[in-house]
Formats: sequence, C-alpha cells, structure tokens
Amino acid sequence: MQRVSTRVLARLLYAAGAIGLVLVALISLPRQTETPASAATCAPSLPHVSDTTLETIVSSSVTRQYYLQIPPSYTGTTTVPLVFLFHGRSGNAAPMASFTRLNTRADSEGFILVSPQGLPQPPSGITGWNMVLSTAPGATADLQLVEDMLDELESELCIDPLRVYSTGYSAGGMMSVRLACSLSDRIAAVAPVVGVYYPPISTTLAPTETCPDTRPVPVAAFVGEDDLYWPFHGGTSTGIPTLTGLADIEAQTMPNWATHNGCSTTPVMSMPFPGVRLAENPGCADGATTRLYVVEDVDGPGPETAGMGHQWPDSASDLFFPPPVISFGLNTHLMSATDVMWDFFETHPMPQAEPTPSPSPSPEPTPTPVPPPGPFPVGGYVGLVGGASADGGASPIAPVSVVVGLLLLGAGGIYVARMRRDQ
Repeated sequence: MQRVSTRVLARLLYAAGAIGLVLVALISLPRQTETPASAATCAPSLPHVSDTTLETIVSSSVTRQYYLQIPPSYTGTTTVPLVFLFHGRSGNAAPMASFTRLNTRADSEGFILVSPQGLPQPPSGITGWNMVLSTAPGATADLQLVEDMLDELESELCIDPLRVYSTGYSAGGMMSVRLACSLSDRIAAVAPVVGVYYPPISTTLAPTETCPDTRPVPVAAFVGEDDLYWPFHGGTSTGIPTLTGLADIEAQTMPNWATHNGCSTTPVMSMPFPGVRLAENPGCADGATTRLYVVEDVDGPGPETAGMGHQWPDSASDLFFPPPVISFGLNTHLMSATDVMWDFFETHPMPQAEPTPSPSPSPEPTPTPVPPPGPFPVGGYVGLVGGASADGGASPIAPVSVVVGLLLLGAGGIYVARMRRDQ
C-alpha cells in the first residue's frame, strides 16, 4: 500500500512539474496591449471663468478691443473650438453675439466666441476691416490682429487649433474670406453672411487682390437674392454706389471657390429649407465642402414674395433703417444661418497633417538561434526565458516559475526511477 502511494505521489509530482512548465510558457508569451484614445487635453490646465468680457490687445502698435465669451462647460483641461465673429461696415462688436444668436449657441455647444472691434478705414473713415490688405496710410493691419489674438488666446485658453473658424456679417463676411485666403493654416473653415467673394473683391476696388493660400478651405456662404448692398447678380451696389465691378455670386464667385477647393464647378441643387436654394459643389479636395445658401423667397411655400435682402438669416432682430438709407430688405426666419453654420463647422475641422516618415534604420544582423537543451521547442523556450509582463516588458515571475517547475519535474523523475529499481 505504501509503495502504491509513493508511485502515485511520484507521478503527481512529475505531472505537476510538466503542467507548471506549460502554464509558464503560456503566461510568459508577449501580449499586445491597446492604448485607449482620449480627447485632446491641456496640461497644465488653463482655467477661465465663464463670462463675456471686453478684452484689449496691442497689435501692430495699436490697442485693439474684442469681446470674449467663455461657455459654462469650459474646464481649461479639454480643448474647445473657437469662432471669430466680425461685424459689418459702420457696425460694432458689442451687439453682434446677440444679434446673430451665436452667444446662445456658443453656450449650448461649448465653443469660445470672439467678436473683434473694427477701426475706421481710409478714405471714408467708416468703421470696418482691411480685408483687401490695403497699404494706404491709416489702413489697419487686421490680418495681423487675428494672428496676434490667436497667439494670445491659444496660450491662455485650452483651444483646439484644428477647430478655429470664422464668420461675419457683410464686410465681416469679407474679412472671413480674407482669413481663408491668407491664414488658412490656422482657420479651419469660414461661413460669410451676405459678404462672400473670391479675390479680387471687384474689378475697380483693389483689382490686384489675390488669394495666395492654396489649401482648400471649406466655405458655407449665405446670400439674399434681393440684396441691394451685396448684389446677388453682381455689378454695382445700390446701397454703396461707389462699389462697382462686383462678380455674380452664383455664376462667378462660387465657381471660383469650387476651383480653389478642387471641386466640380457644376453644383448639385436642392431646397433644404422653404424658400432656400442650396448649391453645393461636389468632389472637393480634402473634404473642403463648398456651399451657397440662397434665400430666394423669405416666406417659403406659396407665391414668391421677395428674396432676402442684406440680412443675417433668422437674426434676433431684422436690420431696418428709415429713408433716405437704402432698404436692407426682408429677412427669412425659415432657416437659421447660425444653426446651419455651426453644424457645418462641427463637421469641418482642420485636416491633420500626415506625419513625415522617419528614415528606416539599417537592419540589425539576425543572430543564429541556438537550440536549447531538453525537450522544449525553440519558440516555447524563448517565451519561457524571456517572458513578458502586461505592459510588454520582461516578467520577473517567469524565471522563478521555470526553476520551480524543473525541480518538481526532477523530483517526480527520481521517485519513478527508484520505484522501478525496487520492483
């Protein structure tokens, strides 16, 4: 009975050693680990109170002003988008956020809203923007202003540099065009409202103006078919008679943008909202969607009343000036330019640059594998000796486990040998 028990014990020890070595081999094999994707963050954090404040910055030796709106959801840790909002000619920055309803959308969607203040422009002395890059005495360096604001804001706030956008009303829309043409490495997409053009702005005003940047920039433009200030069919502005030689927006301006963005110049037509015609150019390079929203009937269904005038679609208050000021025309409330443009911005971040591949190092000479002693295959032996921890590094447990397994295997073998000798 004692001999049987010893035989059983020997076999158990031998089997335990063999099983232990197999388990160690399986555990020690290198394992692939996945790094979970995480949202872009700022470290250290860049906190800021949620509020709307009037800020100042010195740019080109001139003190400039802008309104800064920080949304309630801002944490200073997770990056957020930024939208520039430029006022129109003779306008000012103070009412723009509420007039366009972008203040409400900024708070609900969690983006930072920046509304700069323009300065008087020569020769008229009327407040506006130097979108044509004039070098005349007194002309403001507004392109440099935007660069300086971005530098400062990106150093103080947790801003996603791939989600910086620009919009504006009238001349402010034209300023957004200038950013698309001269600051496309920092502006992801633009949405000019009743102010879209492709340089030059006209054949008589700054006819040598160009669009030097070649990057395709997504453009969503909003225009009124009965606009007297920025006429849909080009020609001369009724509201500003000195503004002549303007391009036809649908027949010339948008095809030029389509060419710039690598799109087909034949648009696909649709009616996404009552009384609103959408002309979208397909096949654009780098996803640079090119869209034109034309408000051809402010009342939508039924007999056509009138196209929209020089208005921001669905603004909080329609623009109206009594005679003798030329009428700004009717507005539509069947489409919100603010809602449409934000949806457009959200789906058009700046394309990420392709990483430059590093030169491949010279391959190391492969050592000739030496077969290990014993009954274990080479691959298994490497796994046993090398081992791997959960993070891909060497496991300190594997070598110890190998020793224990070998001891158990040897003890079992000794017992088996002795039993055979005694039989």
